[in-house]
Amino acid sequence: MDELLYKLEKQANELSELEKVVFKFMKSSPETFVNGTLDQISEITYVSTATISRTIKKVGFKNFQELKFVFLQELRNNSKLSNQSLDATSFQNSIIEKIEATFDFLEESNFEVILDQIHKANNIEIYSVGSSLTIGIDLSRKLLSLGKNANAYVDWDDLSRKSKIQKTSELAILISLSGETKHIIEYATNLSENKVTMIGIIGTADSRLEEKVDHCIYAPSIVKYYKEADISSRVAMVAIIEYLTIKYSEFV
Repeated sequence: MDELLYKLEKQANELSELEKVVFKFMKSSPETFVNGTLDQISEITYVSTATISRTIKKVGFKNFQELKFVFLQELRNNSKLSNQSLDATSFQNSIIEKIEATFDFLEESNFEVILDQIHKANNIEIYSVGSSLTIGIDLSRKLLSLGKNANAYVDWDDLSRKSKIQKTSELAILISLSGETKHIIEYATNLSENKVTMIGIIGTADSRLEEKVDHCIYAPSIVKYYKEADISSRVAMVAIIEYLTIKYSEFV
């Protein structure tokens, strides 16, 4: 359920204040939300049924019935795990599974193309925000140490400006756990208009970012929330970046 809510939250940036009320209730009480009717939810949230329906569509569902189906599937899966408390062994196993899945998904032929793109680029811009920012900075530092001109700006506005002026001879690497983050999608759109080659390192499958980039490295991550805090694990992303830089050092 955490992974689903994480992805939905990244699509919820454009909600109005009333729509945010609906979305907050959807996140905090998913069982009540899917077991109720639009009229019942309207009474609880003091928001019109039309606003509720609009919110559901804005976060990616066709209608209330589709949301119910997806949420109920997630809740059933969660119930199977509800009695299992996290211990060191189970957490270790989950990390191993994510890293193994990352390399299972990795296509060596595509990876060779990515290495070649990095090698040919006269400049590399790395786009990462929020909790993925440190991963982007680390990748920039590693590529710089290998002799590549690689930048990772921190400020959102700087990243936006850069995405609008990047040249086709340059390369962009975009890092995002959800692949739905508002700013990252904005940067990818700008880069696409400039015909800049894009590599995506993404933690969630079938995202909007995956559709926009030229080459994608999928690093499935452990999405986890504690109340409003995002405490998701990005170990798989860190592992794939380590592998990328080591392979590039051999490539050159």
